[in-house]
Amino acid sequence: MVVYHAGEELLEALRGLQGVPGSYVLALEASRSRWATVGRLGTCCFPQGYYYYVGSAFGPGGLRARLSRYFQPPQRRHWHIDYLLEIMSVVAVGYVTGPPSREHEWARRLAAAAGIRVPVPAFGSSDCHCPAHLFWSRGYRRFEGILAPADYGAV
Repeated sequence: MVVYHAGEELLEALRGLQGVPGSYVLALEASRSRWATVGRLGTCCFPQGYYYYVGSAFGPGGLRARLSRYFQPPQRRHWHIDYLLEIMSVVAVGYVTGPPSREHEWARRLAAAAGIRVPVPAFGSSDCHCPAHLFWSRGYRRFEGILAPADYGAV
C-alpha cells in the first residue's frame, strides 16, 4: 500500500495514476462535530475525529480521476463522500493498484478494528452488503497496519 499525506507530494503522485485501476482509502479530519444531510441517508451527526472512507476506481480514469475529484470542489454531489468533503479535510490517502478490488475486504477489516466504529450505517455501501464504507475513530489511526497485511508490502 502506498500512503501519502495531503499536499503537493500527493497531487504529484496522482499524475502518474491516469487510467490505473485500484482501491483506496481516504483519511479525513472533522475538527468539530457537524451535522450534514447525506442524500437518501438523511441528516446524520459526524462527531469530531477521524474518518476512513474505502472505495475503488476501476473506471476509465482510474485512481487519478477518482482521487483528484476529492481535492476539487464538487460540481455536483454524486456519491455519499461528496457530502463529507464539504465539512471535512482530507489528511491522507492510501491506495493499491490493480485488481482485485479491496474495498469490501478493507471495510470488513476496519469494522473489526478496535477503537473504530461505523458512524452512519450504509454510508458508501448502498451497492453492496458491507455495513458501511465509512469508519470513525476519535484519534488518528495509521490505517496501513489495519488494511494492509504483510503480503501487500506497506510503504
